[in-house]
Amino acid sequence: MKRASAVMIGVALVFALFSVVRAAGFTFTALDYPGAGHTEAWGINNSGLIVGYYDQNAGQDFEPHGFLLKGAVWRSLDYPGAIWTFGLGINDQGTVVGTYVSPGGVAFGYSLTGTTYKNIASYPTATETYVYSINNSGTVVGWFSGFRPDVPQGLGGYYGFSLTGGVYTMLDYPDSPGIVINALGINDGGMIVGQCLDFDGTHCCSLTGGALAFHELPGAHAIVAWDVNQPGTIVGEYTDAAGTHGFALSGGTWTTIDYPGASQTVVHGINDTGSIVGSYVDSTGIHGFLAIPVSDLLSVSIDIRPWSKKNMIDYRSYGLIPVAILSSRTFDAFQTANLDRITFGHTGNENSMAFCSPWDWDVNDDGYGDLLCFFRTSAAGFTCSDTEGTLKGMTDNGTAFEGKETIAIVPCRAASR
Repeated sequence: MKRASAVMIGVALVFALFSVVRAAGFTFTALDYPGAGHTEAWGINNSGLIVGYYDQNAGQDFEPHGFLLKGAVWRSLDYPGAIWTFGLGINDQGTVVGTYVSPGGVAFGYSLTGTTYKNIASYPTATETYVYSINNSGTVVGWFSGFRPDVPQGLGGYYGFSLTGGVYTMLDYPDSPGIVINALGINDGGMIVGQCLDFDGTHCCSLTGGALAFHELPGAHAIVAWDVNQPGTIVGEYTDAAGTHGFALSGGTWTTIDYPGASQTVVHGINDTGSIVGSYVDSTGIHGFLAIPVSDLLSVSIDIRPWSKKNMIDYRSYGLIPVAILSSRTFDAFQTANLDRITFGHTGNENSMAFCSPWDWDVNDDGYGDLLCFFRTSAAGFTCSDTEGTLKGMTDNGTAFEGKETIAIVPCRAASR
C-alpha cells in the first residue's frame, strides 16, 4: 500500500507548526497560527474544533484575527468591516461566538455559523459588549459596559448577562445587586462561570440555577474561571508567588496546569472529554496549546531496529534508527498516524524524525501493515545509561499514543570498580 508523497508533503507543511510534549497528566500540543508570533486558543468542542485568535504583528501594533482550527487546517476569521476579531467560544453545532471591534473602537458580540456572520444585538444601555461562550442550546454569555441606575455605586460599569432567543437576562446576585458577575463560560446544564465583583473585591465564581458559589484557592489571587464543561469541571487561571498558572477544578479538587517550560500558562476552554485549550508564554512569544488527558493515551507496540534482535544503538552515530510502529486489529498505524507528530528518543519528546516509508511494512508477519519511520541518532538524545527508547505521536483524530522498547547503547563500558 503506497501513501502518496504529495499528500505527505502537504501535511508536513501544516503540521510543522505543532509540537507535542507529555507532562503533568496531559499530552500538550503547541498551536501556532502560520506566520503569527502570538496565538491564543480559547474554545474547544466535543469534535475537537478549536477557536481562538492570533496576531501576526507580535511586539508591534496589535491586530488580532480570529481562527478556527479543524485537524490541521487553519481558517482565519474576520468579522466584516471589523478592525479586530476574537474567536472565543464554540458549541457542538460548530457555531462560533466572540467579540469584534469596529473601526470606531467599539466592541460588539458576533456569531458565526458556516460562513455567515451575525452581529449580536447589544443590551439597550450598553456602550460595549463582549461575548465569550455559547452552549448547545444557543445560550450566549458575556458582559457589557454601560450605565445601570439599579447597581450600587462602586459596583457599576461591567455587567454579566446570558442571552437566549434575543432576550437578555442580567446575572445579578441577588436580584437587587450586591454582586456583579462577569459571565465567561456556560455549559449545557446552564451552569455559568466567571469572575464576581462585590465590595470585598473580585472572586472566581459559578452560578448554578439560583445558587452562587465562590471558589478560593489558598495562596492564590486573581483567580478567573474561563469555562466549564458538562461534567462540571471548571478551568481558568490564577496567580501566586511563582507566576500565572492554569487550573482545573473538579469536585472541590484543584489541579494546576502548566505548559512545560512556560513562564505563564492560562487555560481558556474545556470540552466534555476533558481536553483543554489555552495559551502560554515562553522566550519566543505567546502560543496556544491543546492538552489531552493522559487517560486517553493509547499504548502501542513498536519495534526498534526491525529484523535485529539486540536493538543496538551507537549513540555517537550520525546515522538513522529505523523504528516500526506496529499495527493491530484495533490500531492501523500506517493509515492513522500523523507523520509530523511523531517523536522518538531518550524521553520520547525528541524531534528526531527524518522520514517515514511511503509503503507499509509487515515487520512482525501478523498480517497488519506497519508504519516504518527513520530517526536521526544524533537528535534522539540517547546516553550510555539508557535501556529503552520511547516513541510518542498522535493520530489524525487527535488520539495520543506512546510505545517503548528495550535498547542496548554502544559503545558504553561498565563503570570500573
